[in-house]
Amino acid sequence: MSKQTDFQGVDLFRFAQIVENQLAATPGIIQGAANGAWRVPNSENLFVIGSAARHPERGVVVVDFDGNVVHGQAYPSVREYAPLYIGIFTSRPDVQAAFHAHTPYLMAFSTAHRPLRNTHISLPRFGVRKEIPVTRYSARDDGSPLLETLRDHPDIPGVLHGNHGIFAFGDTITEAATRVKFFEAAAQLEAIAEQLGGAQLLPDDAYDDIQRAIRSSGATSHFK
Repeated sequence: MSKQTDFQGVDLFRFAQIVENQLAATPGIIQGAANGAWRVPNSENLFVIGSAARHPERGVVVVDFDGNVVHGQAYPSVREYAPLYIGIFTSRPDVQAAFHAHTPYLMAFSTAHRPLRNTHISLPRFGVRKEIPVTRYSARDDGSPLLETLRDHPDIPGVLHGNHGIFAFGDTITEAATRVKFFEAAAQLEAIAEQLGGAQLLPDDAYDDIQRAIRSSGATSHFK
C-alpha cells in the first residue's frame, strides 16, 4: 500500500474523511444497502470509495482507475464493486460523485430492464430530460455495461444497472444520494400509476419548461 497522502495539493486523508462522513450520513436520506464514490479533486484517475454503513474494519479507500488501492485498506466487497465506479468515472469525466443504492422500486425497474421515464414533474428538476436508462446485466466486477450506456447518454444524472439497482450522480455524495431519493419516489409513483390505467409521460418540452420556471423564480439548485 502506498504511503502517499497528498495529490496535487489535495490531502487524501482529509478528503477521504469528508467522503466517509457524507457516506455515513446517507441513511438519513435513503434507506437500504448502499455505497458511493467521489472523484479526488484535481485528479484524472483517483477516487474515494466506500460503504454507506460505518464499519471499524471497512473504511473508505482511495483507488485508481486500474483498480489499485493507493491509500487505505481494501476489503473484498470494495474490490468487487470498484470496477462499476471506474466505468462511470472513465466514461463520464463530468461526474464528480456517484451513489449506488438497493431501493425496492428502482431495483424492480432494473430487474424488469425498464427505464424510468419522465412521468413525474420532479424528474426534470433533477436533470432527467427523457428517462433514466437501464444497462444490460453484468456482475459487480464488470463495469463495461455502465461505460457503454453512459457513453451513449452523456448527460443523464443516473443509470439503472440491469438486475441490480441505481447509480445516481452529483457534485457530492450527498447530492447523488438525494437524487436517488427522488428517483425512488418517481419509480414508486410510476409503478402505482400503471395499476391505475398507465403512467402518462410528461410533454416533450417539460424539461425546458421546468428549468425555465426554476430560473425565473430565482431558485438556486445544483440539480440542473
